[in-house]
Amino acid sequence: MNALRALRSWMMLVLATASLALPGVARAEDPLVEVPEIGQPTPEIAVRGSTVTVPGNHLPTKPGEIALMLGYTEIKRLSSVSADGRSLKFVVPDSAPLGPQLLRLGVGQPRSWLVPSDFPIGFLRVVADSKEPLTLSKASLSVVAPDSAGFSLIGEGMGGDIEDYVLLRDGSAIKLCAAKKPDCLAARFISRYELELFAPFDKAWLGVHELKLRRGDVTADGSVSLRFMAYSTLQVQTRSLGVSVLLLLFIAGLALVGPTYRIAPEKLIKNSAYRFTAFLIDPETDTYSLSKLQFYLWSVTALIGYTYLTLARAFAQGHLELVDIPENLPGILAVSSGTTVLSMVATTVRGPKGAGPASPSISDLVCVGGVVSPDRFQFLLWTLVAIGSFLFSVYMTDPASISDLPGIPSRLLWLSGVSAAGYLGGKMARKPGPVIDQIRIDPSSFALDIVGRNLDANAMFEIGQGHPLEHYLIPNETDGRLASVRERARTTSTTPDAATTDFATILRLRLRGLPEDVVGQSPPFTLTVINSDGQRASWPFEADGAAVTQWSVSPTSAAPPPTTPVAPPRATSVPSRVLAP
Repeated sequence: MNALRALRSWMMLVLATASLALPGVARAEDPLVEVPEIGQPTPEIAVRGSTVTVPGNHLPTKPGEIALMLGYTEIKRLSSVSADGRSLKFVVPDSAPLGPQLLRLGVGQPRSWLVPSDFPIGFLRVVADSKEPLTLSKASLSVVAPDSAGFSLIGEGMGGDIEDYVLLRDGSAIKLCAAKKPDCLAARFISRYELELFAPFDKAWLGVHELKLRRGDVTADGSVSLRFMAYSTLQVQTRSLGVSVLLLLFIAGLALVGPTYRIAPEKLIKNSAYRFTAFLIDPETDTYSLSKLQFYLWSVTALIGYTYLTLARAFAQGHLELVDIPENLPGILAVSSGTTVLSMVATTVRGPKGAGPASPSISDLVCVGGVVSPDRFQFLLWTLVAIGSFLFSVYMTDPASISDLPGIPSRLLWLSGVSAAGYLGGKMARKPGPVIDQIRIDPSSFALDIVGRNLDANAMFEIGQGHPLEHYLIPNETDGRLASVRERARTTSTTPDAATTDFATILRLRLRGLPEDVVGQSPPFTLTVINSDGQRASWPFEADGAAVTQWSVSPTSAAPPPTTPVAPPRATSVPSRVLAP
């Protein structure tokens, strides 16, 4: 095509130079009232003996006042000129030279030769005859979607009147025409190498078809095979997502056929039954588990991607087969599964994290016992980034051309592994956090017995909405601590801080009063245990009228808190035996 443009420019320069040297040639300074003009002839490719239409302006309507030159061949057979002088028709001479020829218009006596106003396109390509070899090599698309605007057939020897051509679909003839009509298919020639066919394509086009092209009684050499889709890209995407959701709902529905999910026999979590979210809850701490969440997210992501690939190849491409998954997707699923397993191992070895609020909260995913954990934040962030990038790449791939799921970059895979390692390392480095299983009230002394795990003997306590209890507790007479250890943890640990970790399974609090704001509230009350490292656990408990009356603040029953709070002294050693109640 570049060579053709260069040839046109060269011919234009030669003809323009020659016209200046000829007598009687029109020059810019010659006064003309209405200068005739011609434009690009149609069709741009014509065979000898065919009719060509040339648009123009101010064309002489008398036959003797007008002449045409095609290259250096004068056209003798001028068919007609429109009455308004805006177009003319002529028949391409049998002696016309082949190839691109510049069209010139001669007017007046002597002739003044004019060329089309736009030199680069003022050419007519002349081909030998209607028997010139016509070939068909390929199509612009291999799969045509219902929402596609059309497609092109690529070959050689195309051009001329579009109505002289017939498209053969599996041997059945389909007429072609320049405009959309009920009995033909709209088409146009882009060049002698390309024929564009326009939608819509009715139901008869669905499936795989062999297409050929015929001009007159000459059938093109070669054919192309195309698949016409019954579903658009959006329909394939929504159907794949719908199938994935149905599969997930079926699996999640298994949680509905059993009894109400309970963490402990004594309670429901905040008097609420958890069913679907039971998949994410860690039953040891009543919190949402980050390791479980990332495992489920990657499993769902793999399911959605595989479903989209399978349905796209089935509906869009007609390949009913089990497709393979990306090479490194099993690797990231292995990282996800391994993280979940190692997380459970770390919990068994080091102990659970702090339970935090009494009810599961979305903050559990980035917090440990109510304290934000950087390693959990990083792990969650890169999990969401990797999953979002993968799903975006999947759904941005055309179902007509998708052959495999997009691969996960190796560096992203490594980064996910590093984030998982940081998350597991954080679990091993942190101390276990407090977990409350039950709060009992001693009916004789109205003392509170906190039953749980990893309860720090040096813990601080709050009640209600963050009211400190340190000034409303009767310290332990032995060591001055706020709580007395009723039962020490029986498990042993080999971690470096085992000698300094002072955990109990039962702590007793002796109240001499309650804050006025708390006494005015109706049960249940919420008690919070705060370990030395800041991890906390909260638990609601009921109290009868006698206990509330006993704890009520009065000038004689509770000493007022000092102006400057002073923390009670921490003991250097605690007896390891179980104290009698």
